[in-house]
Amino acid sequence: MSKWVVIGAADPGDLQRIGMATDHERAFVAEDSMVQALQVASLASAAVIVFCVSMRELVRTDAFHHCHAGAPGSRIVVLPGPRPTAPDDDGAAPEAVTAVGFRMLPGRPVSAGVARDLIGQVCSEGSAGHLIGDANLIGTELVSNGVRHTDAPIGVTVRAGAGRVSIEVADGTTAPPVPRMADLGSAGGRGLLLIDALSSAWGITPSATGKTVWAQLDGTRPSPVARS
Repeated sequence: MSKWVVIGAADPGDLQRIGMATDHERAFVAEDSMVQALQVASLASAAVIVFCVSMRELVRTDAFHHCHAGAPGSRIVVLPGPRPTAPDDDGAAPEAVTAVGFRMLPGRPVSAGVARDLIGQVCSEGSAGHLIGDANLIGTELVSNGVRHTDAPIGVTVRAGAGRVSIEVADGTTAPPVPRMADLGSAGGRGLLLIDALSSAWGITPSATGKTVWAQLDGTRPSPVARS
């Protein structure tokens, strides 16, 4: 697989930010209906499928299910809002990283608390302490999603530096998470909706043994929790 498929209203700046500007001949920009775009992604055996659409559209079209069915090896990237930077293949720009932490955690709810401790430590060491609150919310959701679908160990990696944080959670299930709409003020059901609201980019990277769900924060998205 060598092609990129961009679904939604991507401008040239977006293409540059995700490293596509130097390879336009292999980049397909699909701005037709979501169904048609997903068909293009499947037929093209896309290495990366980039969604520049709203969470509501992801839910309405059941996009992740169609991606997994038609192109199960494709990496999914979601650019939900202001996008001044973009993730590299691991969800973080390596030249900006000054602190890294990794923990292998049991597939149990208590692991979310351990992940928050790791996030706080790495954010502080990487001069991104102002992002700890939102990073903890995202880390809790990512770990909780992983625990919900497996009782096997999960890997948590946190990178921070230059005012940016990335969080990655690897589990042993190949099925992608299912986006759904929910009330941000509710006690549960926020999941990917919260991640989409707080992050500058997020997505899914499949592997031979499962997947990694990651999110990147750079402080450009206003926290819905802070506004409420």
